[in-house]
Amino acid sequence: AFCVPMVTSVHSSHLNAELGYAGGLRSFYNKHFLGATLKRARAAIMISGYVRRGTKRIFDIESKSLPVVYHGGGVVEKLKAHGWLPTLDHERNGDILFVGSLQPYKRVDALLHAYARVVDRNRNRVVPRLNVVGKSVDGSALQLQKLAQALGIEGQVEFLGQVSDKELIGLYEQSKLMVLPSEIEGFGLPVIEAMQAGIPVVISNRCALPEIGGDAALVADPDDFSRLAQCIETGLWEPAVRRQMIERGFVHGERFGWAKCAQETFDILRSSVNRMA
Repeated sequence: AFCVPMVTSVHSSHLNAELGYAGGLRSFYNKHFLGATLKRARAAIMISGYVRRGTKRIFDIESKSLPVVYHGGGVVEKLKAHGWLPTLDHERNGDILFVGSLQPYKRVDALLHAYARVVDRNRNRVVPRLNVVGKSVDGSALQLQKLAQALGIEGQVEFLGQVSDKELIGLYEQSKLMVLPSEIEGFGLPVIEAMQAGIPVVISNRCALPEIGGDAALVADPDDFSRLAQCIETGLWEPAVRRQMIERGFVHGERFGWAKCAQETFDILRSSVNRMA
């Protein structure tokens, strides 16, 4: 009988569900359908090595073809394709930026705790504002605003909610530092966007972020607020480190592109069809 080959692409919802960060419907799908799909598929494209390792472990599919194909660079890559160039200036003035939904696993709470320490330890400096970009989830924005108030930093933190691509580009143009302390992240698109925009990046030591950030990012455990604060201070005020991070990040960020992603995906599709011959 003729059988059409199946190729699927897998993100990280099953990893979120494993740690309790997914609703009932998504957990049901991951348990009863995703595993069957993976076993049926001729190839399953993973968006990172982190997702690949977790998928193998959860579904026990060691023999399956699970190639890794990284995403591209989002709004920054799109603008650069039309001639936009970032300012690679290690002395750039601007704010600290977080981009991502306000899910608990994004660990904005850790960022607020670390930022409060930065403010407290640097009263003789002008500490940049913290701009938090992302959709509130189940009242998370209000909870985080209350935490900022409890930490005494509510006047220096701006919760911007969801923003347009134009507004996001404006934030990338003026921001001095990006911080993404997630404990679950299948890829981490804001890291690549920030690097391609010439912004130093601080990331967590968990999930796919060390893999995606490479040697161009500062790394901290999101539960170690003091270390996270230290990384923020280094990224803000140590010129030699900032310069190195910007230069490394710009080179590293260029390794991720949608044309490369498309070509690698096409090659996998073609290989899957050719195996039928």
